[in-house]
Amino acid sequence: MSRVGSASFLSSNLVTSCISMSINDRCSTGRHVDRNKKCQKKFRNKVLSRDQRCVATGLSGNDLIAAHIMPLDRSELIPRNLLFSAKNGVLLTSQLEDDYDRHMWIFDETGDVRVLFQFWSYRTAVTRVSLSRNDDGPSLDLIRQHNELALAAVKHHCPNCWKYVGEINISNHQSGSCIALNNIDDGNDE
Repeated sequence: MSRVGSASFLSSNLVTSCISMSINDRCSTGRHVDRNKKCQKKFRNKVLSRDQRCVATGLSGNDLIAAHIMPLDRSELIPRNLLFSAKNGVLLTSQLEDDYDRHMWIFDETGDVRVLFQFWSYRTAVTRVSLSRNDDGPSLDLIRQHNELALAAVKHHCPNCWKYVGEINISNHQSGSCIALNNIDDGNDE
């Protein structure tokens, strides 16, 4: 277990995820097929060589994941030559990569982090990411495109939490209190 601030990060063997030999023996999407394994390995090696540490925590070690900025299941949205390019990746710890894929948090092209779920475990530990600015660094266009998809997904998940709170409040969902907001019309739709 590693610590950053008040947050603890477990080693990847304690994180539940689907198994694939494509990225560090695991893959959060589970959509990799044999023909992608060679591409995934090259992708991971390029991102690992460039970033060397988790861009959000600064941690190094064997549990780092080469995370796709634009996920493989949305490959139709980007040029094929970028799908397994280092420009479509950043190095993250396994927990942060899972949460990034699930749109619990995003980062912009300046490195600022935006938390999309109020009770995200790492909201105080992860406030910035350190993005490589070299020629093979992450594509700013892909980061913006990922963020548009993530925001659309979160707004679709609960438009009222988003409209009135600016993030998803899980306790509102569990109690159903965000549903009451459905009946409020302030004429201020986004």
